[in-house]
Amino acid sequence: MNNNQFLNLMKKMAIPFVFLGVIFIAGLCLYFCGMRYKTSINAIVEGGHPISIASRVDGQVKEVFVVNNSSIKANSVILELDSQNYERYLNQLISKQDDLKSKIDDAKKIVANLKPQFDDVSKTYSSNSAKLELAKEEYTKSVEMYKEGILSKEEYDKDLADLTDVQDSFKTTQEAFNVLNEKLSDAESDVKSLEAEVKSVELELVQAKYNLSNAKIYAPEDGQIVDLRVKKGDVLRASQVFATLKPKKVWVVASYKANQFENVENGQLVWIKLDFVQNKKFKGHIDSIVPLDAEDSKLVSIKVLFDESLDDFSIVPGTSMVLKLRERR
Repeated sequence: MNNNQFLNLMKKMAIPFVFLGVIFIAGLCLYFCGMRYKTSINAIVEGGHPISIASRVDGQVKEVFVVNNSSIKANSVILELDSQNYERYLNQLISKQDDLKSKIDDAKKIVANLKPQFDDVSKTYSSNSAKLELAKEEYTKSVEMYKEGILSKEEYDKDLADLTDVQDSFKTTQEAFNVLNEKLSDAESDVKSLEAEVKSVELELVQAKYNLSNAKIYAPEDGQIVDLRVKKGDVLRASQVFATLKPKKVWVVASYKANQFENVENGQLVWIKLDFVQNKKFKGHIDSIVPLDAEDSKLVSIKVLFDESLDDFSIVPGTSMVLKLRERR
């Protein structure tokens, strides 16, 4: 065998060894990579419970924007009630509120005008009341002095005339005081009454705005409309259920053996493999970790949220799957 033949033989023998080496290295890589992923004992999709959709107010259905078994996004309009009556009533209340506020302003102006007049009359009334008491005392003395002959008839008559003048002045002031006091009390009472009426209207306005805002009924979250039993022209009553929403949001609950569960924490990356979706892994993350005890065998339960859209896949509560959890480095 010459050198060329020997070299050719060595080349032919080297190829299988190289091939086996590549397979061996690839196998080691797959083995060690596989060790970094923990497969769940079991895993199942869970989701929110069906939500009953009901009208919050009475009204006739103006338009329905969904059909049975249709998908809908959160905050999208499901149906709209005729809101003309609610709008009309709201506008009436707003006008009434404005009118009442205008009357309150007028009533407050009357109070503001009467207040200084009443204060002046009150001062005069108090002053004349004091003068009357003094005049009565002086007249009482005059009567005694006149009886005793100390006071002349002319002086007595003068004291009596002075008392009469003070009494007449006091009576006039008292009448003015009573009139102004009644007017001021009425005006202040009007202000309080109008302010109470405004508060009542404000409460009605809150209810009216609430009613108007609920003329449109929105989806509380993403999901599928089922059991739709209403059409345009139907009359709905407050609290009347007319459809059901199956929530779209789902998550995975999986069980692991505790001895599998090392180097794992909340927020960690998880790859989700569904039984019925080939060649596809869904990205997710751990939302919660709960230690469990089941038949003396310690388990760990985890809740995993999806991090990517599921719009193109029919993933509903009850779906089984395999969960591959990637250990953090």
